[in-house]
Amino acid sequence: MRYETDDDVDDEALQTQKQEKEGVYRYTHLNDEDRTLVNQLFRGCIELEEVPDVRANIVKVFISSTFTDMEAERNALAEHVYPRLRESCRDKYGIDFQAIDMRWGVPIEASEDHSATDLCLAELHHCQSSSVGPNFVAFIGQRYGYIPIPASILRAEYEVIESHVRKTSPADADLLNKCFLKDQNVHPNLFRLQTCSYITGKIRKPWKETEVNIKRILRSGGQSALEANEISRAFFRQMKASVTEHEIYEGLIGINRQKDRDNNAIVYIRDFQDLHRNLHNKKANRYVEVIGNPPEMNPETKSLLDDLKAKSKEKLSSNNYLNSSISWKESGIDPKFHAPYLQRMCNHFERTVNKLVERNVFSRRKLDDDSLYHEVLQHWSVLKGRCETFVGREDELTVIQNYILSSQSSQPLVVFGPSGSGKTSLLAKGAILANGILTQEELAKPAVIVRFLGTTPDSSSIQQLLYSVCHQLAFVANRNRSDVPEDFLSLKVYFRNLVLEGDFTGRVLIVLDALNQLSTNQNGHKLDWLPARHATNVRIIVSTIPFKFKILDRLMNRIHNNFIHTEPLPTKDCEDIVKILLDRSERKLTYEQWKTIRKSFQSCTLPLFVTLTFEEAKRWHSYDQSHENVLTTTVESCIHTLFERLEKKHGKMFVAKALSYITAARDGLSESELEDILSLDDEVLNSIFVMWLPPIRRLPPSLWSRLQLDIGNFLLERDADGTVVLSWFHQQFVNVVTERYLEEYLPVIEIHRLIEQYYMGMWAGVKKHFTYTKQQMSRLDIRDEHGSALRHVPKQPMLFNSEGVPRYNVRKLKQVPYSLLHSRQLSRLKGICLCNYEWIYYKMKATSLQTLLADYALIDDKECNLIADALRMTGSVLSIDVHALVPELTGRLLPHTSKYAYIKQLVGQCDLVARYHCPLVPNCQIYTAPGGPLQFECEINAKPTARVEVDVFQSPVGVLMTAKPFYNTNVQVWELSQAEPRQDFKMNVGKLYPSKDGRYISTFKNNRFVLVYKTDGGELHGEIDYEYGVANSVTTSKRLLAFITDRGIGPYVVDVKDCVLLHKFSYNCSTCVISANESFLVLSSQKHLFLYEIPLMERKCVTRMSDEVKLIRSTKDELKYFAMTQSNLLYSVHFDLGIKGAILNDIISDFDIKDFVMSHAQNLILVRAARCLYLIDAHEETLKLRLQKMPEGAFVETMSTFSAAGFTPNDEMIVASRYTYIAVWDSRSGEPLRLLLASVSPIIKIFTCDTLNKTIALLKNNMLQVWDMNNLGADVQHANKVVRGRVLHLALSSTSRKAICSSDRLPPAVTVVDLGSGDVHHVFPYSPEREDKIIKLEMSPTGKYCVVRGKQSSHATAPILWSILSDDLIYDMSLQETFHLAINNRYVLFDRSSSYIACVQALSYVPCDWIGNSYVVKIFQPDHFYKKPTELTIPSNTEFVCKPLIFSSGKYHAFVALYQTCKVISDPISRIERGRVFESRLSLLNLSSTSSERNVTVKSLLRTADEKDKFVDIRATLSNKLVLIYAKNTDYFQFDNKCGLMCPLNVEKCAILYDPKTDFLLRHLPFILTPSVNVSSCAYSKHGSIILSDQLEVFRNSTKGFILKVPTEVIDGSAKLVLDGQYIVALCKTGKIVLVMRSSDGETVGKLFIHGQASCLEVGEDDRTILVGCNDGRVMILTLIIECEDPVKDIISKLPTRTSKPMADTLKLLDRDVIKSKYQPGIARSKKAPNFKTICKAVTMTQKAAKIQSQACSIQ
Repeated sequence: MRYETDDDVDDEALQTQKQEKEGVYRYTHLNDEDRTLVNQLFRGCIELEEVPDVRANIVKVFISSTFTDMEAERNALAEHVYPRLRESCRDKYGIDFQAIDMRWGVPIEASEDHSATDLCLAELHHCQSSSVGPNFVAFIGQRYGYIPIPASILRAEYEVIESHVRKTSPADADLLNKCFLKDQNVHPNLFRLQTCSYITGKIRKPWKETEVNIKRILRSGGQSALEANEISRAFFRQMKASVTEHEIYEGLIGINRQKDRDNNAIVYIRDFQDLHRNLHNKKANRYVEVIGNPPEMNPETKSLLDDLKAKSKEKLSSNNYLNSSISWKESGIDPKFHAPYLQRMCNHFERTVNKLVERNVFSRRKLDDDSLYHEVLQHWSVLKGRCETFVGREDELTVIQNYILSSQSSQPLVVFGPSGSGKTSLLAKGAILANGILTQEELAKPAVIVRFLGTTPDSSSIQQLLYSVCHQLAFVANRNRSDVPEDFLSLKVYFRNLVLEGDFTGRVLIVLDALNQLSTNQNGHKLDWLPARHATNVRIIVSTIPFKFKILDRLMNRIHNNFIHTEPLPTKDCEDIVKILLDRSERKLTYEQWKTIRKSFQSCTLPLFVTLTFEEAKRWHSYDQSHENVLTTTVESCIHTLFERLEKKHGKMFVAKALSYITAARDGLSESELEDILSLDDEVLNSIFVMWLPPIRRLPPSLWSRLQLDIGNFLLERDADGTVVLSWFHQQFVNVVTERYLEEYLPVIEIHRLIEQYYMGMWAGVKKHFTYTKQQMSRLDIRDEHGSALRHVPKQPMLFNSEGVPRYNVRKLKQVPYSLLHSRQLSRLKGICLCNYEWIYYKMKATSLQTLLADYALIDDKECNLIADALRMTGSVLSIDVHALVPELTGRLLPHTSKYAYIKQLVGQCDLVARYHCPLVPNCQIYTAPGGPLQFECEINAKPTARVEVDVFQSPVGVLMTAKPFYNTNVQVWELSQAEPRQDFKMNVGKLYPSKDGRYISTFKNNRFVLVYKTDGGELHGEIDYEYGVANSVTTSKRLLAFITDRGIGPYVVDVKDCVLLHKFSYNCSTCVISANESFLVLSSQKHLFLYEIPLMERKCVTRMSDEVKLIRSTKDELKYFAMTQSNLLYSVHFDLGIKGAILNDIISDFDIKDFVMSHAQNLILVRAARCLYLIDAHEETLKLRLQKMPEGAFVETMSTFSAAGFTPNDEMIVASRYTYIAVWDSRSGEPLRLLLASVSPIIKIFTCDTLNKTIALLKNNMLQVWDMNNLGADVQHANKVVRGRVLHLALSSTSRKAICSSDRLPPAVTVVDLGSGDVHHVFPYSPEREDKIIKLEMSPTGKYCVVRGKQSSHATAPILWSILSDDLIYDMSLQETFHLAINNRYVLFDRSSSYIACVQALSYVPCDWIGNSYVVKIFQPDHFYKKPTELTIPSNTEFVCKPLIFSSGKYHAFVALYQTCKVISDPISRIERGRVFESRLSLLNLSSTSSERNVTVKSLLRTADEKDKFVDIRATLSNKLVLIYAKNTDYFQFDNKCGLMCPLNVEKCAILYDPKTDFLLRHLPFILTPSVNVSSCAYSKHGSIILSDQLEVFRNSTKGFILKVPTEVIDGSAKLVLDGQYIVALCKTGKIVLVMRSSDGETVGKLFIHGQASCLEVGEDDRTILVGCNDGRVMILTLIIECEDPVKDIISKLPTRTSKPMADTLKLLDRDVIKSKYQPGIARSKKAPNFKTICKAVTMTQKAAKIQSQACSIQ
């Protein structure tokens, strides 16, 4: 399938890229180990234990410090460094940066259950496992930090300590046992410290006092146990260590490898030099532990701290730590006084982190950056996680195993069930099982390809999914991966071919889980990409949930029997899964707790419910009371319970907003994005900052970290656009979040609005206002309720300042339209995104056209639909050069700027950036414009003479249009409701017959078989053998097909659903039809109609007609039919089963009737005659309307007939085609509505549909046009075609703003076009004779006159004419009349002001010898109309060397010509010629005084010249000078009948710059042209400074001479110099692109695509206006805006299409249509009387028409 615009694709440019990529695609650049890993992973033959971890794409740094003394450092980093690091990491490497500071915002709950230390260490471990760069930074001062009580102690250590405590103090031992309870649900058992409130209730003392006692007891007991060697020294150290020491040991000291420490850890040590002298200061205890009075440093903590510093320094290289010694200030760290220290620390932090990030990024394996490897690895990581806890499902696994091993099944296997029923786990286990089976069974290498749809961005979109799967399949099949296409349609074909051919080395299993997760973009959920059958060595397993997008229904329609329904798990399997999960987490349950779990499994056994139950049970302790452990009975209630617990623990507002943002975001959010957005949400911040005011108004990073630890098992970390994002793994969580938090209308809007503001960078570097709560104002003594603060969120540019490969902000480009839509900001959605050029451009660059168009599908808006249609039309071009977007949008949307404000804004933006993207700006519409009735055109891949079969029908997958050349097997398919092409089908040659319900398409093979195909995929459904015969008169119903053979025997009745031959009649039959309900078959035999009952094929009725029936139509009434006889009589036939006959009623008779159609509602009948349409009331069976004529005044070929007719949906309108027009009438009144011009090619047939208000026209040139009848009210010209046929010649005057053009249509005429608007001004004829032709067009410099050069047969009195002579018509453009007709003319010349016109006419000629030629020059002065033209006779034996010119400078006017004269030397007696002498001279004839003539030779101007140096060309410059080109060592010039005198090639050529007015040589330029240059075909710049040869050689008119040869191939003669030779404008060799090239270096600076083929190109005298003529009749009017200071202000804003305002339209659309048809471009109606040949032709045609009519009358 191919659009017209696909011709612009250049395959040669892509071939080199493919070859270069293939080496990378085969991983030849990797080492052996990595190549082996790739091979195993891509083939699915890798052990789960060997699956690598997914590549991290984030820099996650854990910040460790004590609470109070490092506050200034942490604030400085958060305020100044972290934002810069985020931008640096994002811009340079496309990765995220996140600093985790757990000292911010520690909630009361963390200290209540003593989990702070465990939370910090858990987050540190998460940073170590996920960060791609440094992961740990420690700040060590002079404060050791808080020493917590261990939250839990192993049973062995606890009992030893307790026994030692009991020996010395039983009371202390009892206190210890009250605070620690034994938990036997953990293996090994341990004692847990109870919550503060629990202990306070038990002890009846304040927690602070109890805490001190517990620490004392544990330390004394531990010391005794250590001395007794009953506990280890390491355990005792951990028990009395501070939180900071725990973190430093885990993040630095405990790391074994020096390389890992140097790559991932940084330490900052800060000491106050004189702190020991200031311990009395109240602030001192914030920076050091102080004891006693007088105060002194705590020696124990100081010793521990010194030891910690020493070990930290020892473990790191010097580059990774910074030691600072600073002076004490009264307030401790003073931001102003210590600013140098803080600045040095910040600089070192930023520099070191950047260095480590760069080191870690570049040290990653090359394999980690491979997109396919990364995609496959992510899915195998999901598979690995799902298989670890898989239990049961033996029956389902057996079905999968049998399916894999079976050699019979050729259809996919479908697994379906509700969400959370275990489909993903089942498919994961099945994939592993398949790999084991296939590896054992086969010697060849099998492959298992898995995709868990929705877990990665590339598996959420059908195009990206197929792209990655096809690449993996190509790798497995050892095919070239570079051959995998990128566009969606080709991808579908490629994937289907791979699966159907099965060209693999072994069996291949493709597992696609969760088809319901596919986005609706490109209709992936309609499954037209999934083949219903596959090769015998291919297996496909898919899964889906019921009901969503009707995916399961579609699968059931296409696949038989291969289904697995995932039932709920047995109770025992649920218990086994819980046991496995408990064992993995080293936990167990008590008997009573198991009873609770078993009871819950009586209500629900879905796998998701089992997981939620485990998550709840693993929190239980053995000492819990039974009433505390309660489980719900449904998945949703479990999730609600989980959320309630999270709200109590972390705060309701924070939990609600955090989960809502994750759910509301289009693809989820990364942790840093979530943290930023929550930092912008003042409701969240006010709920957190109740007791204190933070130095920086941002969300404390620790809050999300703690929440994520509690809910992380249900969140999916996946890669989205190069960022690791969080999203829900199960749909039930989305549903519960939506129900629980997002049901309110206002919160949804506010959430999406804040997301949009974040991605738009609204608050980057800008203070955001907020309002304090009354509680905050009261507690914190705040007087002003209003405040503002920076939130330190990053900027969000479209393009990051990356080095090398550009990095686009894809996150912003994808999220903002979605958020704007859901926040109901439709005007911003249009202004910022959909109607904004910058947005469109960057989204095209960053993603794809399909992704961009998906945004337009979000909103139903007329303006947006127009832009989307324009983008679709230009899709093929954008795939080559996205910079073509500017002229494409402008050239299509200009007709809509006067009506739509946003489109006008978009076109204005295109104009602003045109100079940077494509400097060719359309003056007016140059391409197909969206929005008119014509929706799109497409070309059928067939020869223009080939017969094409087209059908339009409703199918289960939409309204399909199929087109197939009769003798071709390729069927092109379009889905009309979405106006998008579908995958081509492969079917047998011949005509196609779709069933009435659109499920099947039938065709005939070898005149013996009926082949039945399915329309939803094109697969062969079945084959029926009916013996032999060429099928004729085929009719179809939903299930049946009936046909008659060429022998007249039949009909044959076939069941296409079951693919069986039901019955074969033996009548001599002419036609047949099946009733609407498939109960009866009506057939015609001779003059009888028979009614047979189906399926018994029993005859029920028979009736006799007046003549043999040739066409029958059925109705809703199974016994009522309409029939047309061979004599063109239309009858209604009412069968009566009682009398076994029928009642006949003749309705209408016309010998010209062609056929008739029933309306969609079957209330009307439309009878099509040759030049008339009859509308019949089907119920009354009477004539309702007679539509005979086209609208009055319309220009239609008189001999044309109606080629087709039909009804629109609901029978509202009648559409009919005649010649090149589609006429539309109102079916109720018969009033004409529109007259639509389809093309210059006649319409063969039209098609309509009963569900879609569109009309499809098939043209004679095999073009298909889709007309949208809903847009009949739009008066938008489809394409700006100014002539009919191919534009052959162009000329323009930028001064008069007029252009002229001619086409290949006859008789020859000239169309005058306005350069500003592109409208046709008028048309004038060159000649009324069809034999005449135009050969060239010219315009005077002022545009007042134009010259039409041609050949007129009426003046061809001589036997032979030189081709250099023509019959030239000079036309006055202002008066619109002929000024002069010059016969046998050589040249027409104008001076610069058009005050002089010269015609050089031939008086005589000798074809074999030019010296017999004689010329006369007629000089006209149009301004002096009373003067007769002056005639100048050229001397005999004289010929023009080049084209002369009229030179004007002030009052000096001269006729300048370059002559070669010949003097014949003859014998004086015999007069026999003895020789010839040639001379060459430059003649300057003063027109003000005809007697004043000056002759100039090279020798006369240049003394050093040789006598043989001769002038060969003259050109005038803008500065009133002449450039004289002369050739050295030339005897004379040879004459050619086609070109005149020719300069010899391969002679040296020089130039002279000459002032003819003063007769002064200004400059001599030797050897500026190479000898091989053909001077006559050179182009000169306006000032003559640059010369361009026909071989694209560029010469500078200076001593430099040759500059370069432009390497680009162009059409001969199309290259033109512009902007005084700075640039070259030309048509590329194929004629499909207009190129703008710089003449100094040959670089292409602009491309404009034709969307068709150009035929000619011309440039105006302003060097900026460019005209391009096209083969389809378009004239593209362009302006070159390069080399202009402000092109919008200076040039573009002055164009009429940018300044004109909409005018009131008083004409009806139909009247406009008539005017357009009446004055069709290229059609000129001459008032000149026809010549004899024309009259003869007219008489002959009239006689033939009369003869045909008389024969028709005789037949009647």
